[in-house]
Amino acid sequence: MNRCQMVSFRAIEPDFRRLQGKDPMDSEPVLTDVFENGMIEVLRELATHKFLTRNTSRDMLPHIEEANKILCDNFSALRDKLPKKEKEALGDLEGDFNIVAGYEEEEAFVKGFIEGYRFLKTLHVSTGKD
Repeated sequence: MNRCQMVSFRAIEPDFRRLQGKDPMDSEPVLTDVFENGMIEVLRELATHKFLTRNTSRDMLPHIEEANKILCDNFSALRDKLPKKEKEALGDLEGDFNIVAGYEEEEAFVKGFIEGYRFLKTLHVSTGKD
């Protein structure tokens, strides 16, 4: 039977392995972890989708804009001093750095999204609206 799973077993398998040989009365902490890990996987998907579909034009903070300008100026000055072969190698290196920076930005967004959800959920629970 084909079934659409909201959460992959891979995400919760380690927690289920902890259940083996346990008294069913002692399984609440493990099942809580299973639920938590499943929720995190779903929230990661939502956050990644939001990150990839958001409007990318946004204002930079002044100190980031200034640091970026300095970086670009220094990079251009270095590139202008290099022969053709080294310019190409530097361009490849720049591309690699940009890929890593993109992954880091995406991961920071996803982690912030999840922590924001956790914060809002904590506020909701603390007000007694469960």
